Amino acid sequence: PMVDAWLHNPALLRFLGWANGGDARPLILQVERKRPGKAEGYETLHVDTSAHTVKVYVCLTAMTAPTGALRYARGTHRWQAFPWIVTALARGHKNFTPQMLAQHGVALRPIEAAAGTVLGFSGNGLHCATALPPGAPECWTLQVYYQQLQPWKCG
Repeated sequence: PMVDAWLHNPALLRFLGWANGGDARPLILQVERKRPGKAEGYETLHVDTSAHTVKVYVCLTAMTAPTGALRYARGTHRWQAFPWIVTALARGHKNFTPQMLAQHGVALRPIEAAAGTVLGFSGNGLHCATALPPGAPECWTLQVYYQQLQPWKCG
């Protein structure tokens, strides 16, 4: 009941509705445990294209550049400002490279947060997780993906 109350908190849903361009509901809830030296599945720069999605992370441990920060290319969720992203997606590219970003003057920045921080971002922007180097402490996050219920309203 406590998690359900948090997931459906009216203030959070109003914010997500604003951020997501309409009515949004939780689609995926997962706890991620990142372990040092396990690079599989990380470092892949991508866009979530299945639907307009806002991701909310609750940092259960600190997320810092050396301990597995999320990396995000600020502003790339606004595809009209970055038509090359749409072109690449239309050509079948699912993953992007830092070199592609550099060609277009876009920087990939770490998002750092203290344990207990709640942060949200658009899954439609270029982003990736960071692998933990050997010897780093584990990084834990609670991740909730909120999806737009009426994607045709997304602007």
